[in-house]
Amino acid sequence: PNSKNTASFDFIEGMEQGDTVFVVYEGRSTSGKVFRNAELFKVRDGKLLSTEVYFGWNVPHPVARGQHGDKSGDGTR
Repeated sequence: PNSKNTASFDFIEGMEQGDTVFVVYEGRSTSGKVFRNAELFKVRDGKLLSTEVYFGWNVPHPVARGQHGDKSGDGTR
């Protein structure tokens, strides 16, 4: 259902080990919002067995590189 709101995807990084593939990509919505996601694929005999999608963060990310967004110190936000 979100495909009508998606303008593009850009491949950022990918790794493959045996029957497992991990990719990171940035997407851009038709309104210009940029986001980053990651997906983990399992394949066997040329067939897709499973996909796990990890919905990431907005780009630009509101937390600086090397910093943590949890300001309370107790793991809550």
